[in-house]
Amino acid sequence: MSIDDFNVRIYKARQEEIFLTNRSNQFVTLRLFTVIGFLLCLYFYIKSAAFTSAVLATALSFTFAIEVVLHVYTKKKLRVAQITQAINQDYIRRIGDEWKNFIDTGVDLADANHPYAFDLDIVGPASLFQKISICKSFMGRIKLADFLLHQSDIKVSESRQKAVNELTYDIDFLIDLQVALGEKSEIRKNPEFWLNIENIKIFESNLVNLLMKTTPYAIIIMLFLGNFFTIAAVILVIINIGLYLLDKNKANVALIQSASYQIEPYLNALSVAASKSFTSSYLSYKSSDIFNAIDSLKQLEKISSLASVTRQPLLALPLNGIFMWDFWITHLCLQWQQQYSGNLRQAISFLAEVEALASLTTLNLTDQTIFPQVTATKIIRAEALGHPLISAQTRVANTFKMNDEVLIITGSNMSGKTTFLRTIGINLVLAYAGAGVTAKNFHCGEFNIHTSMRINDNLGEHTSSFHAEIKRIKLILNALQSTKPLFFLIDEIFRGTNSKDRINGAKGVIRSLKNNGAIGLITTHDLEMCTLDQLDGIKNYHFEDFFDNQQMFFDYKLKHGVSTKTNARYLLEMIGIVMYE
Repeated sequence: MSIDDFNVRIYKARQEEIFLTNRSNQFVTLRLFTVIGFLLCLYFYIKSAAFTSAVLATALSFTFAIEVVLHVYTKKKLRVAQITQAINQDYIRRIGDEWKNFIDTGVDLADANHPYAFDLDIVGPASLFQKISICKSFMGRIKLADFLLHQSDIKVSESRQKAVNELTYDIDFLIDLQVALGEKSEIRKNPEFWLNIENIKIFESNLVNLLMKTTPYAIIIMLFLGNFFTIAAVILVIINIGLYLLDKNKANVALIQSASYQIEPYLNALSVAASKSFTSSYLSYKSSDIFNAIDSLKQLEKISSLASVTRQPLLALPLNGIFMWDFWITHLCLQWQQQYSGNLRQAISFLAEVEALASLTTLNLTDQTIFPQVTATKIIRAEALGHPLISAQTRVANTFKMNDEVLIITGSNMSGKTTFLRTIGINLVLAYAGAGVTAKNFHCGEFNIHTSMRINDNLGEHTSSFHAEIKRIKLILNALQSTKPLFFLIDEIFRGTNSKDRINGAKGVIRSLKNNGAIGLITTHDLEMCTLDQLDGIKNYHFEDFFDNQQMFFDYKLKHGVSTKTNARYLLEMIGIVMYE
């Protein structure tokens, strides 16, 4: 979709917002006049006891209640119009570079030692997660991270592709889903706490069940009878309060009470999902129990709302003393468990999956993408492959292929070597997740991705950058034992040691990787490493720079062979450092 398409949607939502704002203001005025009218009627009734005043006061009370309900509904629709505008504006931000200001970077979702998460900018600041995620729920974020950080097999990737393709063509559904999930901040909390309501053990006794069903009526009748019966009613109330204070289910009631604010956004989002008839097998199969889950949540929300009434101490004692309120709450919850228990987790997991798949549509909606072909080969073949985190207007795409090969990439500083490695890696991650990739054509094998690119020392662990890199290379070599072929990306290997050891060590690593069936790319400034192209399956490629009028330029295009240029001297002279021969 284009910026104009999103702007049209923003305009329509803005017009809706203006209309609803005016209506909301009208309700404020109406409520004010209704209150004034009620007070006047009440005044005349008190003054003259006129029956007409009493009738009008009663009618105005009902009118006010209706106005409140309608006003609340209007304000809710107004909120929807505002969220809709924000959602469409976020899609526009993703077309440019403003998405880097989004709050959720997903940095908390990956371990520091993950094989590629931080090297390829999958999570963290200015990351793929930050750009594409539309996940609002706790579980949705985790599911999207799982798609991006754990590689799936070919069949799963293909199934997800079909689901992502289906969702891409239903932007209305995607926006409605985000609106439903974005209305309440409680959706970001872990639902596991209240999902345990399915499994809590509720204590009941026949005596308490009998008292629940008889004492409220007895107390009310005796209070009306008065005299001695009033004393008996008070005794029953005291007994009920004692039972309430000693109730074994108090922790269960507290759990049910806490769920009331979290259930609503899940219920709204599941209702949106239920309104869509999924055609892809991946989604249609998993959505089969969604209607049962909606009924379950509706009932649980009612129970939780009733339970919340006794959160106020001033209400807890009288309601439990007269009606045994909390005992009824746990009794209703037990009935709910017996009727519905077992399908909530599956429904919440399905919703998280829909959120994650909806996030995978983001690039399709804001960029130029195609769905890749993933096969059980050791091939990567790309036409016009670009980096998805660089805007389509500025990025430079490359066409290349490799078939069971190791590519050694040379080139001057800032010429595009590292970005090229990340371009391949991040598009592989997208391909395995089931998303579209930023290319005109992309065919890849099924690989186990490992990288060594951002290497830092760690004072807390007494680790130098060189030692940290050795540990990273060891992880790559250990990955050779995986059942999937290894695909590696190594940027300027062993930069933290002397040139002789660096070159000899790098040659040893490349030989070991190639001899054990791995394929991948490695960048270097050491041209001696390029002699490895004498071995089968190792090739040299390079990037280069150009000088014009004392200005340095880059075309960021991959070329065959070894680089013959350097620009370090020029860069050093730019900052005033004199080079001595």
